[in-house]
This record gives sequence, structure tokens and C-alpha cells, in this order.
Amino acid sequence: MSLRKIDEIVRDRQRRFSGVGRLVARIRAQQSLTDQFRALLPAAEAGHFTVASRKGGVLVVHARSAAWATRLRFRVPELLPSLRRLEDFAGVEEVRVRPAATERAGGRDRSGR
Repeated sequence: MSLRKIDEIVRDRQRRFSGVGRLVARIRAQQSLTDQFRALLPAAEAGHFTVASRKGGVLVVHARSAAWATRLRFRVPELLPSLRRLEDFAGVEEVRVRPAATERAGGRDRSGR
């Protein structure tokens, strides 16, 4: 049995798990964006929204329901200046708010009904 250097083992693991590592990094980045976004909202409302993506100047936010999406759309003009002060959102020009999908194929909701 040959002994391997620790840096060889680490490089080997990074190669094998690079896809997983990238996925974990992406999830962490998205959670960070969501946390920053929610911090701008009242605590009672914050949990109803999740940052879905940020590409260029467009931020896509998912709302728990159509009603919450509508509420947030009305607040976007007042939120945008505060949002742009945050480094991760500096270039945001547009916020698109989408209600989270409540139905799946076949007309069933998440509970299987």
C-alpha cells in the first residue's frame, strides 16, 4: 500500500465531487441572497419570499402565493433603492415576482390531491 500526500487526496476529492461542490456553493449563494432580501422586509412577511435567481439586472423572487406576490410587487419601488445598496444586488434594475407553483402535472397539488 503506497502512501499519498494529503494535497493529492484533496485534489482527487475535489475532482470527484466537483459537481456536488458547485451545487452546494450555488445553494449557499442563493440562500445568502434570500437572507439579504428578507432582511429588508418586515419579519412577519419575510418568510413568504425566496430569491430564485439573479441574472444581470434582473432579480427573480418567488412568493408563497399569488396574494403575497401581489403585495411584494407593490413594494418593489420602495425596496429597490435599499436593495441596490447591498453589494450583491447593486446592479439590479428589475425585480420579477412570481408566485410559487401550487400545482403539478395532472392537476394535483403538493399534497397529492
